[in-house]
Amino acid sequence: MLKQKLIALAGAVGILACGACFGPGEYHPPPPPPIVKERIRTLRVIVTDDSAERHVDASALEALVVRQMNALAGADGLTAYSHDQEMARVDAVLRIRLTAGNARMRRPAAEGMSAEWVVHLGVAEGLTRADGSQVWQQAVPDIPMDARLSAERQEDVWKDHGVLGRLAYRLAKQAIEMDRGHAQH
Repeated sequence: MLKQKLIALAGAVGILACGACFGPGEYHPPPPPPIVKERIRTLRVIVTDDSAERHVDASALEALVVRQMNALAGADGLTAYSHDQEMARVDAVLRIRLTAGNARMRRPAAEGMSAEWVVHLGVAEGLTRADGSQVWQQAVPDIPMDARLSAERQEDVWKDHGVLGRLAYRLAKQAIEMDRGHAQH
């Protein structure tokens, strides 16, 4: 019995020792997003649907992207505006072009359950300063997203506010966290 208690005590001491040695170090806050590092404080967002399918309401998606960017990076001092909002001057313009889009039903709706869809979106993004110099650009040929919807037709998928909201979130987050090292200048 004493042997078991000593083994348990040795194990606890070992765990504490490892935790003390390998535990979290000093806290370092994450660096600001690249857009903020570039000293961009005001940003105009322009979304266009240049895909052959033209499924997405670009102005609705643009408004949602602006809302998401302000929510995600507002604390870092970034304010995003849609192209139709009055703003005399902005530091940069973020252009988001939808290049392709399709939705495929993975599983039809069953009793009490929504249909499962897979949505694919191709996007080209670019950030340009007010003076016309390009900060970064990138093309993402396929952004997949799963969705559970009551929609039975592909056209209805693109009108779903949940789908547009999640696309806006992903596009805003992707732009804010853009790693310039991976961008094509």
